Amino acid sequence: MTRGVRVLRGQSLESGERPYEPWRAVLRALALLGEPTPLEASVIAGIVPDAAAVLERAIESAPELDSEATHLRVVRVLEARLRRFPDPRLVVLEDVQWAGAESLALFARDRGATEAGEREHRMRIVRWRALGAHAVGDAPASAEFHRPHVDRIG
Repeated sequence: MTRGVRVLRGQSLESGERPYEPWRAVLRALALLGEPTPLEASVIAGIVPDAAAVLERAIESAPELDSEATHLRVVRVLEARLRRFPDPRLVVLEDVQWAGAESLALFARDRGATEAGEREHRMRIVRWRALGAHAVGDAPASAEFHRPHVDRIG
C-alpha cells in the first residue's frame, strides 16, 4: 500500500497472449483480499488458472455466454471486487503494447471510454484507476494510450 492507495499490478506477456493476461494478477490479488461470491469466484477462475488453489476451495465453472456477455460479466466482477474495499486502488498494467483487445477494453472502462459525468460518478463509488505502461514506440493502437491523462485518486 502506498500512502493509503493499494497498488495492484498486472503484466502482458509478449508470447502467447491469453485473454485478460494483464488482469490475471490483479484478479488473483482481489480474490485474496476478500471472499469472492460463488459467481465472482467462477468468473475469476475462468481467467486465473490457479484460483481454486488460491481460494482453497472447489469452484464451479461459470455458465457459458457469448463473448460480449462474457466480457460484460468480467467487467462487473472486476468492478464489484474493487468496490468492495474502502481504500482506493491503483491498477498498474505493464507492457500493454502486447495486451489483447479484451484487456484494452477493460482498461478503457477507467480511461474515459464512458461519458465524463458517468465516469466521475462511477469512480467516486468504485475508487480505482488504471495506469498502463508500454515500451517507448510500442504503444497499442488504441487512441486512449496516446493522450496524457492524470487524475487524483481518492
